[in-house]
Amino acid sequence: MRRFVLAFLVAAIAAVQARAQSTDEQRREAREQARAEKTERGEARGDRRRQAAERRMLARDPSRAPIEAERPSRPVVDRTIAYGRASTTVDRPRPRLGQRRDDAGDSVANWRREQRDRQRGALAEQLGDRVERRRVTPPANARPDRPAPSPRTSARRASEPHWGSSWHNDRRYNWRDHRRRFGSLFRLGFYYDPFGWSYRRYNRGWRLWPSYYDSSYWLRDPSMYRLPYAPYPYKWVRYWDDALLVDTYSGQVVDVVHNFSW
Repeated sequence: MRRFVLAFLVAAIAAVQARAQSTDEQRREAREQARAEKTERGEARGDRRRQAAERRMLARDPSRAPIEAERPSRPVVDRTIAYGRASTTVDRPRPRLGQRRDDAGDSVANWRREQRDRQRGALAEQLGDRVERRRVTPPANARPDRPAPSPRTSARRASEPHWGSSWHNDRRYNWRDHRRRFGSLFRLGFYYDPFGWSYRRYNRGWRLWPSYYDSSYWLRDPSMYRLPYAPYPYKWVRYWDDALLVDTYSGQVVDVVHNFSW
């Protein structure tokens, strides 16, 4: 009797274990099938989105071809460079980084060098055009080594503002330390000489031609450069890399800061 009971218990335990194992396998298979179905749905949804994007692109511009998976060479490059919106076109396709040939002209370094040369050439041509447009014809008696004559607007008012040089020793106007901390403020870009003359070191008392203290050369906010406020009719004017304080009535240089900008 005992043997029969023990055999029955062993068989029952084995049946329960087999049933539990089969249930676990079914659950595992169901989870894997659900995961595969979810992945397929995600891929199908991504394909539908890509197709819809291509249809919208073709609707906006029918001349454009569908997006290619791989491109054999680099397309034409149009770039906007500083000091004007001039675009440079690279005719030769860019070689791949892993590409090595005996011909040195096909290397990536030379391709980049040619691209920079084209950009610099286009920039130089555009800058030259802008310089010619901004230059004016100097008067017949104008010479770089002679000061300009006193203009008619030099008739002063009775109360003329006084300007001293004590601000050079004032720590509030230490523009050199300010330039060391904020050097980008003093990079004022290319200077266009209105008469096309070269640089001359002007000092106090020199009289400039009106074209040199035109409003396009004013330093609009002197405090940004740690320069003192100048009362009217004085204006801080940029002259090459110098900052000149000019009396706009007479064109006379009242104060000078040499080597001001970079």
